[in-house]
Amino acid sequence: MGRVGGSYPSMAPCGYHPGQRVRGLFKFEDILMKTLLRVIGSKPVARASPFLLFVLCMLIAGSVSAGPDDLGGETLLLNYWCNASGGTPGACNDLSALHTSIGSFVVDEISLSSDSAVQVVRLPAGVSPEDAISRYTRISCVAYAEPDSRVTLDLVPNDPRFKSDQWGARRVSAPGAWSLTTGRSGVKVAVIDTGVDYLHPDLKGSLWTNPGECGRDLRGRDKRSNGVDDDQNGLVDDWRGWNFSGDDNDPYDEHGHGTFCAGILGARGNNGIGIAGMVWRGTILPIKAFDADGTAAISTLIRSFHYADRMGARVISCSWGTKSFSRALQDVIGATQAVVVCSAGNEGVNTDVVPHYPSGFSSSNILAVAATDPSDSLATFSNYGRKTIDIGAPGVEVISTTRGGTYAWGSGTSVAVPYASGAAALVLSRYPTLQYDQVITQVLMSVDQVRALNGKLKTEGRLNARSAVVKNPYPGPMSTPTFA
Repeated sequence: MGRVGGSYPSMAPCGYHPGQRVRGLFKFEDILMKTLLRVIGSKPVARASPFLLFVLCMLIAGSVSAGPDDLGGETLLLNYWCNASGGTPGACNDLSALHTSIGSFVVDEISLSSDSAVQVVRLPAGVSPEDAISRYTRISCVAYAEPDSRVTLDLVPNDPRFKSDQWGARRVSAPGAWSLTTGRSGVKVAVIDTGVDYLHPDLKGSLWTNPGECGRDLRGRDKRSNGVDDDQNGLVDDWRGWNFSGDDNDPYDEHGHGTFCAGILGARGNNGIGIAGMVWRGTILPIKAFDADGTAAISTLIRSFHYADRMGARVISCSWGTKSFSRALQDVIGATQAVVVCSAGNEGVNTDVVPHYPSGFSSSNILAVAATDPSDSLATFSNYGRKTIDIGAPGVEVISTTRGGTYAWGSGTSVAVPYASGAAALVLSRYPTLQYDQVITQVLMSVDQVRALNGKLKTEGRLNARSAVVKNPYPGPMSTPTFA
């Protein structure tokens, strides 16, 4: 299973065709075909060398079936304006010509607006990214081009052991928030991570299922496995999220990081087992972007954000980061309509001076979170920044779900993120009409001021979930309290 036609429908309003080879890659097979035709045309087919014909046909078949992985080169992210040349969609002829000249392969294209898109471009072996970037950025319709770098997770692991004390949830006043709302199933929270152990008994009831890919089709087949893109979103059988790392419909966690974060965010509450997540009745949308080794390409993350936005995620939880700035990633995050909660990073540095991304992006929908310890001090490993990091949340020795139906303790700014993501989801559960900027304002204005955080964070405070949901600061409907 995979993407239909190599790309998403409606993702490329600019008129380019991602997932297809550019014309320059066909030069070799064109030559072979012409040679074959000469052989056949110069004398009867019966007199042509069977061995020569066989060799030529095999070369052509192997050449035509080659894909981006066969190029063996580096990958670039390229942003271009569709209407920059000729004034009509798809008229950036200079870009198309340069793809042909270089021999590039457009792996995918993600729309940012009606006239702007990011292309994932695979270069042939032997073409340096620096040279390709230099050539691409000389074209008037290209805004920028950059390498497709790797991103790492922001978890500080610890030896697994089971305890029952959830100090973090109490510290952010989650029980007080739960007296007002335990979440709404309509508020989807996308977890872009290593996937989720969807078999964990404490997570089963909190995971999203795609209504467009569930039930029976007209032929009586199970939509979850019928090999058809029933909801026409460009992905086949994505009934419980998507694995962008492996390009299939199984977002199972092979690493453990995503399962840990998902438990803090949304382990089923009041079910008599394990722990209670911040949101009992919310819906976690598992999006697997990271490999089993805990790294992901920027291009994979871009696709993940686009999918989360298309599937209606109101909150996107991001417990990972990189020191490398990516304008493409920043643009895609900024184009979403969700609250994007990002970890501050675990280097113990001032990110006003040493940047960390995506927490350091200027996008207005980002909520950047540092880690605090049980004494409300900044965790020794946590990054901080008076200008770049918004808020603190528990991130030291926190218990959560782990693969195989177990529980363990862990630390990191990764751990702090799902507390803030959960608080944002609770706010949206009670005030469903709020926009992302209003939700972020609500969370930031509701912190507990902590002296130890003075000069370290924008708010100089630690998350308080109850304060965030207790009062409606904007006109609009307020959801009635719900209990699991």
